[in-house]
Amino acid sequence: MRSRRSGQRSVGLLLVVMLIAGCEGKPRERDRVAQPVVEDSALDPRIIKALPSGVSEKMARTGQRLFVADCAACHGAGGTGTQLGPALNTGAWTKIEGSPEEIARVIEEGLPPAKPYDIPMPGRAGSFDAEQLKSLAGYVYALHAANP
Repeated sequence: MRSRRSGQRSVGLLLVVMLIAGCEGKPRERDRVAQPVVEDSALDPRIIKALPSGVSEKMARTGQRLFVADCAACHGAGGTGTQLGPALNTGAWTKIEGSPEEIARVIEEGLPPAKPYDIPMPGRAGSFDAEQLKSLAGYVYALHAANP
């Protein structure tokens, strides 16, 4: 019985390590090319209304595409959260106050593991140009602000 539990723990640990290894660092060009193209989709009017100053609807659509391609695996479609990462569409931030600048910093620098999520959020510094980072942070800000 003990060896079976040990084996299950080893498999679980291996899966977590593989997930972290696959998510860390700047994406390679071949990874970016292999990702499916996400078509423009209509933004929820609540998100448009909640966009921070300096973020246009067009930028928010870019942010939404980037979110789907780079963030939704852990944070869920529409920021609803998963077992790997918290919801971003709720009224509660856990590590920051929630300004677009803070959100951009977290995207770039990542976060250490925090309960109940036992894996870190890898930083994505260098993965996005300044306009993409502002678009993504603005979209995440609006996701949160639209759902107080």
